[in-house]
Amino acid sequence: MQKSEWKKEEYHDYARSMFDPSKVREKPELLKGVRVLEVATALNGPMVSCFMAELGAEVIKFELPPGNRQNLPMGGDTIRYAGSRKHEIKGSNLITFTTARNKYHVTLDITTQKGQEIFKKFALMPDTDVILENLRAGAMDKWGLGYRHLNKENPRLIYLATNGPGQWGPKADMISYDLLAQAYGGKLYATGFPEDDPKYPGIPTQSLGIGDTVGAIWGFAAIMAALYYREKTGEGQFIEFSQIEGLIRISDYTLVRYSVFKDIFERRGNKNDVVAPYYVTKCSDGYVIIGCGSNKIFHNLCEAMGKPELKNDPRFLNNYERVENQEELMATIDTWISQYTRDELREIADRYSFVCAPVMNAKDICQEPHYRARGSVIDFDDPYYGKMTVSPLPIRFSKTPPRIKTVAKPIGADNEYIYGKYLGLTGGDLEGLKGEKII
Repeated sequence: MQKSEWKKEEYHDYARSMFDPSKVREKPELLKGVRVLEVATALNGPMVSCFMAELGAEVIKFELPPGNRQNLPMGGDTIRYAGSRKHEIKGSNLITFTTARNKYHVTLDITTQKGQEIFKKFALMPDTDVILENLRAGAMDKWGLGYRHLNKENPRLIYLATNGPGQWGPKADMISYDLLAQAYGGKLYATGFPEDDPKYPGIPTQSLGIGDTVGAIWGFAAIMAALYYREKTGEGQFIEFSQIEGLIRISDYTLVRYSVFKDIFERRGNKNDVVAPYYVTKCSDGYVIIGCGSNKIFHNLCEAMGKPELKNDPRFLNNYERVENQEELMATIDTWISQYTRDELREIADRYSFVCAPVMNAKDICQEPHYRARGSVIDFDDPYYGKMTVSPLPIRFSKTPPRIKTVAKPIGADNEYIYGKYLGLTGGDLEGLKGEKII
């Protein structure tokens, strides 16, 4: 039987039918039945369990109650108060909505003995699967809530501890934030222009940084791998990862470069040290990026510019030469690009097959038809915080897709439900614990 001709449109239709965003809520959830206890603040940590919650895990987030002993009079995760007051909705800053999706929110002062006793009851339930914490090294262990205390009675427990420096080592007691991770992990040194000081890259969350969000991806991958191992063996395990080391790992090239050639990776500004051309440039109505990762794609760009002679120019004959002579090449490309708009350049890039895309802001992303068609950007009406445009988890599963049910909840919104369901506490019990400032 003769093989039928492959048609691009047919494949696109097939993929669309497999991942149709309009059918998400008709399908089961990947992590339904997995319970996660979160004792974590800010971004690195809470975003790990947020990914899991979007895939259906039951995540119970423990936050300090109002008037607690940690000098947070309003209570809650510190991320609720990050940023500007003008970006606050009903007591929570917008950043909360990237870390707290689909979670159950309860209050508990885990720094108190009674709070520790309550948390331990949750931890030792046989159907508690994961504990996630990002406190300073040893804090949970000091309270008798570390992995070595809990796994004896719950051997299937997966326990993830994450912070900046890790759980052990000469600097394990160091207080850490994203900025410190970027400094210690080498990212700050390499960011900026050669003539300037190192710059803080406020990406990818604009207001927080790459150390937090890359760390969250490492943590998510670690827990998913541990769940797979437990499925095979029945055994849980202790996981730790350093936010700093997460950044070092994605910068591994710079370590090899230094160790072999004694060549420190310096700030390059708008130039790329590995591929050329590969940079940001200005067009007639904004900015675009240009990227040519192979000779073929570079040749396509030369044809688009009407300069086929550049393909055989000794300065640009291959990527090694283009990297060495990229300033001359960039000057030629800049002159050509400045004549066109972003949309015109995108059309030319599609026609000639080279990489060119507009540098988008939030408004552009919210209005981009491609993202809307794929459900990468959706309008969501949260039951607590109202209407907003959000970006769901970008991992798509054909049978068990992620989904958003809530972007967050007020502090202690689920106290009655969670404490009643799992500990059998009554309204009177909860009022008593509130009076003691335990919840």
